[in-house]
Amino acid sequence: NDVIDGACVDLRHRDHQIIQGIMVAADNGLDRLGDAAGGEPEKLARLGAAYSKMAVKGKASMEELNIFLEAGVPLIGALAQHFGIAESAVFAFSQQGRIAFTDVDAAIKDLTTGSGLLAGQMAAMADTASGKWSTLKDNFVLGAQQMGMGMLPPIKVAIDDILADLDQALEQAAS
Repeated sequence: NDVIDGACVDLRHRDHQIIQGIMVAADNGLDRLGDAAGGEPEKLARLGAAYSKMAVKGKASMEELNIFLEAGVPLIGALAQHFGIAESAVFAFSQQGRIAFTDVDAAIKDLTTGSGLLAGQMAAMADTASGKWSTLKDNFVLGAQQMGMGMLPPIKVAIDDILADLDQALEQAAS
């Protein structure tokens, strides 16, 4: 039981850390991650997960940095510029545990604000034909969900009436 209790405490602690990381990501600007992802939802999900993981740990590993690289985000170059070192030295910094989450956050901010390479990418994507189509689909789905939620009370009443009628029919059949 002590082992199970300990495992439960560990899981709750880990879940709490993950939630804190997600909250940090939200507080520090999902819009910047959206720009880094070029407005692409799948990339944003991957980047958000890596960003949250770094926020929870307080530092970056090559695993998380590679997620950004695979998504086309030139984070190694931005970190090199942030530290004032060559890009090749960033890999050594990562292996030595010298890249803090705050360094990654600053590098992403440099890339996605002002005249940064990825600044405004989410808005640019939203302004394309496919971006507008995506917005239209999203708005349609949200509208349908809201209308559906409005229909739940009368549907529930109708179901309750049908169940009451069935109960009454079963009682009559049994007697």
